[in-house]
Amino acid sequence: MEIIDKLLPLIGAFLGGVFTLIGIHISNKNNIIQLREKVQTEATQKKSEVLRDKLEELYTLQSKWSGNLVSHHCTYRKVMDDELSYNQALDLQIEADVKFDSQRFFTLAELYFPECHPELEKVKECRGILSDIQMSFRNHYKEVGCGCSKHSKEITKWLGYFNKSIDAYEKKLRSLSMSLI
Repeated sequence: MEIIDKLLPLIGAFLGGVFTLIGIHISNKNNIIQLREKVQTEATQKKSEVLRDKLEELYTLQSKWSGNLVSHHCTYRKVMDDELSYNQALDLQIEADVKFDSQRFFTLAELYFPECHPELEKVKECRGILSDIQMSFRNHYKEVGCGCSKHSKEITKWLGYFNKSIDAYEKKLRSLSMSLI
């Protein structure tokens, strides 16, 4: 009995220590889980915030770029309609002094928002056709020295397609912004 009386406090202390260690282990495990969830939530929020910022910048750049492009082609459409000479159009372009880095627009669009690539490709296609029409007209103007209603009608038609493709692209960007909120 004497041995049991001496061992009983030791067994009690031992069991108390074991239960304390088990409690600490469970507490630490829960703290680690909570910390991971917090870090993951913060990382997700940060990523979403960065994407929102990039999307806002992209939307602004897209608006400026498309406005500049339409203005540029409309100026040359006036040459096609014999409202301006080619030199007057060139002077207007120089006076406008549009300094815009379209590379930033396309870089943001292609790197961060692949969901919008189909709409962006349509925008690029229209831009290419508009440039081709303008180049064709430039060659015509060099040869003949006057406007051409055929080119004017074509560029007007493709400016309409360009506006529709830009509208579709903007709509896609706006829907993306809603998913980032």
